[in-house]
Amino acid sequence: MQKTTVCSGLFRTRFLTGLFWLVLSVSTAHAQNAGIQSTAPEPAAEQGGIPDIVVVAQKLQENLQRVPIAITAISSATLDQLHATSISDLDHALPNVQIDNFASVPNAAAFYIRGIGINDADPYTGNTVSIVVDGVPNYFSDGALVELYDIQRIEVLRGPQGTLFGANATGGVINILSEQPTNEFGGHAEVTNGNYNRADISATVNIPINDVLAIRLSVLHTQRDGFFTNIVTGDSEGGRNVSLYRLSTKFSPTDNFDATLIGEYNFARNQPVAQVSGAVPGEVRYVAPGTIVPGALLPQYPSPCVPAGQPCHAPNAYYAAQDALVHNQSDLDTERVTLTMNLRNTALGDLTSITGFKRFLINEFADENGTGLLGNGYDRHSNGWQASEELRSLINWNAAMKSTLGAFYMTTQYDQFQNNLSQTSRPGFRQVTTQDQVNDSISAFAQNYFNVTDNLRLQGGVRYTHESTSLGVGVFNYINPSGVPAFTGGVPSPGSFGTGGARAWNNLGWKLGLDYQVLEHAMLYGSYAHGFKSGGFVGRITTPQAIGPFSPEKVDTYEIGAKTDFLDRRLRVDVAGFFTNYHDMQLPEIAYIPNAQGVILQANTIQNVPKAIIKGVELETTARPIDALTLTLTAASLNATYRDFCYRDTAYHPASGMSDPGCPTTLQGTPTLLRNMKGYALQNSPRWNGTAGAAYEFAVAGGKLTAHALYEYTGKKYLSAIDDSPRATIQSTGYTDVSLDWTAPNERWSLGLFANNVFDRRYISQVLDLPGQWGVVTYGPPREFGGTVKVRW
Repeated sequence: MQKTTVCSGLFRTRFLTGLFWLVLSVSTAHAQNAGIQSTAPEPAAEQGGIPDIVVVAQKLQENLQRVPIAITAISSATLDQLHATSISDLDHALPNVQIDNFASVPNAAAFYIRGIGINDADPYTGNTVSIVVDGVPNYFSDGALVELYDIQRIEVLRGPQGTLFGANATGGVINILSEQPTNEFGGHAEVTNGNYNRADISATVNIPINDVLAIRLSVLHTQRDGFFTNIVTGDSEGGRNVSLYRLSTKFSPTDNFDATLIGEYNFARNQPVAQVSGAVPGEVRYVAPGTIVPGALLPQYPSPCVPAGQPCHAPNAYYAAQDALVHNQSDLDTERVTLTMNLRNTALGDLTSITGFKRFLINEFADENGTGLLGNGYDRHSNGWQASEELRSLINWNAAMKSTLGAFYMTTQYDQFQNNLSQTSRPGFRQVTTQDQVNDSISAFAQNYFNVTDNLRLQGGVRYTHESTSLGVGVFNYINPSGVPAFTGGVPSPGSFGTGGARAWNNLGWKLGLDYQVLEHAMLYGSYAHGFKSGGFVGRITTPQAIGPFSPEKVDTYEIGAKTDFLDRRLRVDVAGFFTNYHDMQLPEIAYIPNAQGVILQANTIQNVPKAIIKGVELETTARPIDALTLTLTAASLNATYRDFCYRDTAYHPASGMSDPGCPTTLQGTPTLLRNMKGYALQNSPRWNGTAGAAYEFAVAGGKLTAHALYEYTGKKYLSAIDDSPRATIQSTGYTDVSLDWTAPNERWSLGLFANNVFDRRYISQVLDLPGQWGVVTYGPPREFGGTVKVRW
């Protein structure tokens, strides 16, 4: 069954590609050159002004200041300034964007834009923020925390982007573009050393083979120790070890045709997220501070969440634990291949084909308990793949109108095996769960641009999507009669079962917008967009009924904004305001409930919240008062709350013994206490966040010295708890990064120093709140510093 699905998906992908290039060959033979041109980038900024940035946010090249979307563009130079090696390093640095991983799983990304995201580790949940790498969207959150090396630019698009980027982009898009091979020989290499035994080494070489063929090879290795001390072994915890290899080949036989083939392999041997116990007295997994567990080198550390009923607080010294039965493993291998072909000036317009394939393999072995005692050990293996094809054409119909027309197809498959030792359920109890899911998505889209006048432009886009999903689940329970935990053996116990489901969804998404060029460097715009994320089935379950399906979610966003340059382009001010109606929001939940045999089991579900409201304002400014000084300021306000949601909170017991006003007193005929969540904040949605930065360049020893400082602030938020519980509160966070880089007169080499979180602010970064059991706590990185040497040729 699985092999048939894989072969069928690949056949359809190859068939569509072959059909497309057959059409190309016919159209090229009859191509007419008149009136069919690609949109050219805007001219460079005047000397001394703020430079122009060319983006492809609307799948054509445009000046950032002419694109009627709220976008943040991050260049390769900015990434160097930030000393960022992973996309997670951009957390706190972007307006209304939160970048995390799931609390206990380092390889599962949790991206939120404007309060829209999914905070769950399992692949069945999908994405609401689309991570697009070289034109190919990542269907899975596993492996989506992309390594940032030899990157040309990152474009962060806020708000629904369903017309051009498809389903699962209800929150927005993070568009990542790798550097391309060029016809000039050159390259660069760098070495970084820092505290916590950080050691990075990377190199890129660009080789022109001849006038029409060039290759580019990039290699990166980065590693460091963890920030935590394991009380069992005394070793560091939460270390990072990643290698990346990328080979790009570009073939350009004519001015009208080019093909770029990119192959990449990412090899990560990180440690799991350090497990810190946030249990409080009276909870199942609480261990009193000072308790010495047999075999542990150090006593149990104090819980950061004591006293109960208050937010957790990060200590000065970071301690964590992995018990001796597990060996602390989090391995990730990803491979991707992307082929992009462009054929310009045909009778069908400028044609683009993007063919993508990606595979991931994850092996994880850890214990989430955070103490020297085994509490929730797991041995998890996941693997999946995706294949996709996008075909599109940019057509200039006349001087006033152009269109982007296209079709997209993706097929994906994953399977997962998890062996879980939940010793707080019952001593010697283990549960094995399996998942196997296949998903297919096919869509057609059109985005049209019509110049009503020289300064007024109308946009209209539409996309029809058909998605189908099938999921099979197996749950197998075992009890070791001796009560000693083990990952193998045991007596089968009641409650084992197998189940599955299949479902398909159709959606018509659209976008309407107007933009008006008030002055040469001032644009106003407004838009309405309808976004969609398909439904699905729950994979990690405890009862057959919990599989679902859960329904699709939909968003309707209204946005107005302005993009302006003042004072001879010395001052840039971009502002956007938005209002979003969020319908049937897919909300993951983890709860602990007893089964028919009295064993307490972890239950993963996805609820559909009937309605939420999100509104906010975003400001991005850049000033260049003199050529040597650049100042930046961003600010974002976000008000994201449930509007219609009655929540069955197992820990909630109102004094009246009745459901809250506005909620029913029964659920499916059973008396139930329901909590009215109207007005409660959505997950991972801080009310305020912003940055303030400065970069100053001056001459030193014949070269150029650049000093850079960036202050980043994120307000209080709730990352995992649905009910905004005190323990799930993430405190407001503010810290400063600084760097100092000197470039030699010939620009062939440079030296750099950097310090992140320079004032060593200790803070909580995540808390997975599981009332009655414990809290899974993670701390933010302490101060990191180091130096870098770069060589260019």
